[in-house]
Amino acid sequence: MTFTTDQALEISRLAKKRPKQVVQVGHQYRYSPLYFRVKQMIDDGYLGKVTAIDARWDRNHDWRRPVQAPELERQINWRMYQDYSGGLAAELLSHQMDFVHWAFDCRPTSVYGVGGIDHYKDGRETFDNIQLSLRYEEEGMIGNFGATCSNQQEGYSFKIKGTKGMVSLLMDDGIFYPEEDIRAELQDVDGVSGATRLTWTDNKAGIKLTEGTLKDGTYYALEDFYSCLQEQRLPYSNVFNGGETAIAVALANQSLYNGKVEKWQGKFDLS
Repeated sequence: MTFTTDQALEISRLAKKRPKQVVQVGHQYRYSPLYFRVKQMIDDGYLGKVTAIDARWDRNHDWRRPVQAPELERQINWRMYQDYSGGLAAELLSHQMDFVHWAFDCRPTSVYGVGGIDHYKDGRETFDNIQLSLRYEEEGMIGNFGATCSNQQEGYSFKIKGTKGMVSLLMDDGIFYPEEDIRAELQDVDGVSGATRLTWTDNKAGIKLTEGTLKDGTYYALEDFYSCLQEQRLPYSNVFNGGETAIAVALANQSLYNGKVEKWQGKFDLS
């Protein structure tokens, strides 16, 4: 939503002064039926005690667009330059970070990142290879968020790991993999009732979380935005929770470039 922590704080102050203005932030997972279901599973205890989150968003591409004139380079390839972009942390990993904030009602207590321009030596300033470690102390969780521009094998990967099972998510599909003893319990329940709230995949290895084809998350977000305009209410993804995610990303980028662990401060609590 913003580039710096101070900008996020300032916009939250403006939003409180102007409550009739409706501002929606583009974190579409807060509108996806799939991600709503996963949040409900977490709330209902299906995953048990969650301690680890592994998220990646990889590609094998330079992220460049063709430039017809040299003076347009920074405008067209703005993602390459620190004046305009927070790089991979902002453009990609912010979505998964935001879901963690929402699903667990949490904020990171500390953020540490490493990275570099490791493949594309083309004058870019933002890193093409990063790894972030976020500690959620009150929740007893560690979040690992990574992205690279030089291998696409995993592509998008989002795994939430608990003592009872793991959810493996794509943007519009997901599977719940229960731990062995929990799998036996769920199969017994299914044998008695004929069905559970969850549906086993064909190979019985996991439980599929979606039925049919979902629309792109932006569709659901725009529906809510329209309703918010009519009803003068706060969007699910708003200046306050969007600001907290922007702050987490800003702290990640500070750590990436200064090599230090960045700490969450009380003033960053906006929602």
